[in-house]
Amino acid sequence: MRREIRLYNFILPVWLLWMFPPAWLLVLPGNLLIDGAVLFLTLTALGCGERGDRMRRLLPPFWICGFIADFAGVIWMLLGQFVSGLSGGWDLYFPFAHPAAFAWTLGAVALSGVCIYGLDSFFLKGELSPLPEGSRRRAALAMAVFTAPWTFFIPLF
Repeated sequence: MRREIRLYNFILPVWLLWMFPPAWLLVLPGNLLIDGAVLFLTLTALGCGERGDRMRRLLPPFWICGFIADFAGVIWMLLGQFVSGLSGGWDLYFPFAHPAAFAWTLGAVALSGVCIYGLDSFFLKGELSPLPEGSRRRAALAMAVFTAPWTFFIPLF
């Protein structure tokens, strides 16, 4: 019996943006709003003054770095499609249906989160932000945890 091959839309933003370019008009500002809200709440929780100035300097590189980091997770998911095709036992389109699919998807989210942390830490170490060292790490960690691509867990039908 031959296995049927289907090309699903398994990473919604990437394939949606490729197939339907006007979706960029929704994804870009939506992502900017989420990143801005997380950054604002983080700076508020850390008790940072001059939030407006810091937001203007930090939000653009954080926003761009978030997209770059998400592509690391996308590449991991593409590799997972290849690996799951070889094993034939699990499907990444439904991450909660099989423990291996869940673990692989969690790995993609974690990889993207680590990349977000590393890239944001890089921008926080420079002249871009005069935050104290402990606040820099906490701000980068908050951005990594709350802006990681958790949408990878959405089952696609």
